[in-house]
Amino acid sequence: MSGWIFFETTNRLGQASEHDKVSVTVLKEECVMTVLNAQQLQIADAKWAQANTTYRTINPQTVQIDVPLLDPFSDEISIYVVAQDAGQLLITDDGWTLSNLADLGVDFQAENEALLKQQLQLHQIHEKDQALQILASQADFPMAKSRLLQTILSLNTLLMPRS
Repeated sequence: MSGWIFFETTNRLGQASEHDKVSVTVLKEECVMTVLNAQQLQIADAKWAQANTTYRTINPQTVQIDVPLLDPFSDEISIYVVAQDAGQLLITDDGWTLSNLADLGVDFQAENEALLKQQLQLHQIHEKDQALQILASQADFPMAKSRLLQTILSLNTLLMPRS
C-alpha cells in the first residue's frame, strides 16, 4: 500500500511554509510514527539520573557520589565533594582513576603522560597525589562535576591497555 504524508515545514525565519508531500510505502495497514517531545525526554532522563545516582554524606564536610557510569573494572564511578573555605567545593576522584589504570598496567610515562596532561588541561582538571580534582563554587558544582566525570571517562578510554 502506498500513500502520502504531509509535513508542515518552516523556513529559516520560523514562518510556516507550504506543506511538503512525501511518498511512502506502508508495509502494514497502519503506519505509526513516533513523535519526539524534548520536554518528555528531558524529564525521563532526569528521573533516570536521579534514580541511578547516589549521594551519601560521609561526614559534615564530605559527600560521596556514585554515578551510573562504569570504570575499567565494571564498578560504578565514585567521586567525592569536600567542603573548602569560602564556600568552595573540591570535587575529586580521591585517586581511584589513576590507581585503577596503574593496576591495569598503564605507565604514565612517555606518551601516556602527554595524554594525561592533555585531558586534564582540556577539562581544567588538576592532579594532586594521583587524585583528579577541580575546585568550584556551589553554583558551578554541576558543571564541574560533569567536567571531572568527562575526564575520568576519557582517561579510562584513552589510556586503557590495548590487547
